[in-house]
Amino acid sequence: MNIKQLLHYGISLILVSIVLAGCGGAPTEIPTEAPEIAATATAIPVVVEPTETVPQSGLQPLAPEACSTLADGVATTLNVAVTTGEAPFEDWMSGQAGTGCQASASGTGLDFSDTGLIAGSLVTMLQGQGWSEDINYAAGGPDGMLSGFRKDNGLCLLAVSSAPSDESLCSDDEPFFACWEKLTPEQQRYTITLNCVQDNTAAAAVQPEAEAEAVRIQFTPGTDSGQVQSSLAAGGIDRYVLTAMEGQEMIVTLSTPSTAAVSAVLVIWGADGTVLISDHADATSWSGMLPATQDYYIDVKSLSQEAVDYALEVTIPAGTDTTTGSEVLPLDVPVGFEFLIGLSLPVMLPPDFPVGEGLPAVQPYVYTAEPDEYEISLDFGPECQGAGACHYGSLAGKAVLSNEPVSTQNFEFDAARAQPVMLDKGIEGYFIESVCGANCDDAKVFWIYDGVQYMVGIKAAQQADVLAMANATLNNSIQ
Repeated sequence: MNIKQLLHYGISLILVSIVLAGCGGAPTEIPTEAPEIAATATAIPVVVEPTETVPQSGLQPLAPEACSTLADGVATTLNVAVTTGEAPFEDWMSGQAGTGCQASASGTGLDFSDTGLIAGSLVTMLQGQGWSEDINYAAGGPDGMLSGFRKDNGLCLLAVSSAPSDESLCSDDEPFFACWEKLTPEQQRYTITLNCVQDNTAAAAVQPEAEAEAVRIQFTPGTDSGQVQSSLAAGGIDRYVLTAMEGQEMIVTLSTPSTAAVSAVLVIWGADGTVLISDHADATSWSGMLPATQDYYIDVKSLSQEAVDYALEVTIPAGTDTTTGSEVLPLDVPVGFEFLIGLSLPVMLPPDFPVGEGLPAVQPYVYTAEPDEYEISLDFGPECQGAGACHYGSLAGKAVLSNEPVSTQNFEFDAARAQPVMLDKGIEGYFIESVCGANCDDAKVFWIYDGVQYMVGIKAAQQADVLAMANATLNNSIQ
């Protein structure tokens, strides 16, 4: 299919979507007379019932708020009325079909002068909202343009087309430009549609197996990456998981023996269901900024009828420390805490968290993850979330402008109760003992090192135990 055929095919699909969007009432036809265009942008909600002809798939409309934001962007950019509603969606690259949320606008030569200018202004708008153009969907011709855009697990198809308001104004064998130039502005009709979906295929596929065992990826101490080498059964799936923070960059690379065809692909999604890449992409690598602080799952999925040897590498590049000039790099990182290495704020960690015999390993629960502050609850199990008997202790770091400790969002520094203590590396700290009522809080040690305040705490612990944890943190972190 050449570009012109693809353009006609794609625009025809989208124009058919506009017609189908009226299903459930009287048939909606594209008017042959140019409508009166509003002077200011107005969003007109349209409720559309999905038609039975739309195949069920993972392609579903974006969240209502995201749809509304895009529709408002089209209306503001073009300064014309925009109608919104659900409409059939077909991804001609992957063959998937579903239902999208569509923003539609139209006008005449009095409102617009060129399809390229319309498309260019909308591309700028979409990029301003964080969407990236996917050149695989780009097509163009004398009568219109198609573009595709991606953001997280979302896909938007933009179609801008031009045609005479009455087909009889142009003959079938007349070149488009020749006809267009002789039309009056009132006879020139422009149609713009932006149809957007989110691909929940991968998330839907893995949700029934959400409790399936996943191998947690461990980073080599002192590095910003973790590697796995394994063998995948024919048609099988190996699952991995790691915790990472919002705004961190993650790079995932899958390597298999050189063959003529791809033998295994990646599927990556977040614990909240956000799909970073589905198996429809047939990809062996992915990189991007992570949208939320959470666990991220990585599936290595076989496409082969034979066993496949593979190597998987996950890298989270360490952030640049713009706060201090200190060299802070933990020698040993406890399992499950690798995601902290890469924050813009330098992180201090103990090499491990000693627990009593028979107790499970300590796991992190993130209270706060910001460029200048982090707060972590240390828990026995992922369901604890900092509460009750399953809470072990806490960690925190915060950029400060003085040598006086301050409270963080979730941990109070009570100056009246703080006891000065001397820590290893010649660093002065402040100990605050635990207070017990219905429950006991953490005994804590605060200290400041090169413009960053750190805190470690252990629930209901004695001063000696918390000081030992603070010193272990300092000796493991400051080189």
